[in-house]
Amino acid sequence: MVLNEGTTYSSYIEPGNEIESLTINFNGGYQSDVKRTLCTVSDVLIDQPVEASNEFVFIEEKLYKHNNSVSPLIYRIRNLTQNFHEHEASINETLYFLLEALVQSNSQLIHEIKDIHAAKLSTKKEIYRRLTEVRDYIDSCFNEDVTLETLSRIALMSPFHLLRQFKKNYHVTPHQYVINRRLERAKRCITHSDAPLADVCFMTGFRDASSFSKLFKKRYGLSPQQYREGVKK
Repeated sequence: MVLNEGTTYSSYIEPGNEIESLTINFNGGYQSDVKRTLCTVSDVLIDQPVEASNEFVFIEEKLYKHNNSVSPLIYRIRNLTQNFHEHEASINETLYFLLEALVQSNSQLIHEIKDIHAAKLSTKKEIYRRLTEVRDYIDSCFNEDVTLETLSRIALMSPFHLLRQFKKNYHVTPHQYVINRRLERAKRCITHSDAPLADVCFMTGFRDASSFSKLFKKRYGLSPQQYREGVKK
């Protein structure tokens, strides 16, 4: 987890499960320095190298896919923290580069926020944040019973308001997004494991094998069994 200064969170780990987690909180010093360095011309940075700033660069706290700029830095920090005191200087340097990479990665989010249907920029940002929370929840729990009512409570929006905003911005309904994630995971399970198809069906959130097979064939052109046989050739 990578968080802005001031963000609090809680987590729950089920008894008996071994979990490794890494949380990185950027303080104001990192955030203001990176903000000023990235947004100020070199001449000013040379003439005023330590000017205090109350402006901070914030990262969007959401689920991200692995990429070649951010992920290697997070893995590097994870490895360095195995012996924190010995590698403290290297960790400090890597944190700056990680924040820079996150800012660059976040630059594309500006376009996503602007595409939100709302008059004020502040409203666009708030709707984007709420939709992101809903999508992150689905990505984490799509194999469970995900209902529009549950998602609306997470988003603090009425069911129909959430439905309309989600469809406008992601071009699918929440339910369709759930089905897409389940099918993607099922395809991966079929490709990379020998788990029985019935197990794949239920572990990915489908409750009916016939419905699962029909949806899978509609998406990929082959039934789950045919797809597995093609992969194994």
